[in-house]
Amino acid sequence: MNTFVEPIGDDDVDEEVARKFEDLIDSIYNVQSYGEEEQVIASNEHLHQKIVAFVNETPILARVISRELLHWSLLMTATEKTIHEYSHPTIKFLIEINPSALLWSRSDFTRGSSPIYAIAGHKIHCKLMPWIAERYSWI
Repeated sequence: MNTFVEPIGDDDVDEEVARKFEDLIDSIYNVQSYGEEEQVIASNEHLHQKIVAFVNETPILARVISRELLHWSLLMTATEKTIHEYSHPTIKFLIEINPSALLWSRSDFTRGSSPIYAIAGHKIHCKLMPWIAERYSWI
């Protein structure tokens, strides 16, 4: 059984980690979702490569939450702000790095405010639920 990991506020990490976290959040927000399919795919692939590189270099990024952005993590941001299956490799990577983030609630505590609910309620991301259930039954 896995152990639940607590989030770390972006104001509790050093300046470089906070800067990288903010850069990744901005990159998720700016991923291309509309237009030519090839460009959308390329944008999502670029985002994936960037997140993998940054998180592999600085693993604590997978535990950081934004104090100003409703306590969103990289996973919450990716599940809320991406809309294509092209983002599934990124979402899976973030889950694999820190499955506990699936359960972290936003600071507004709205019903179903954690990434697991965002995934389950999304018409595209819900396809990840069997994969999550198989690997992370403790969630």
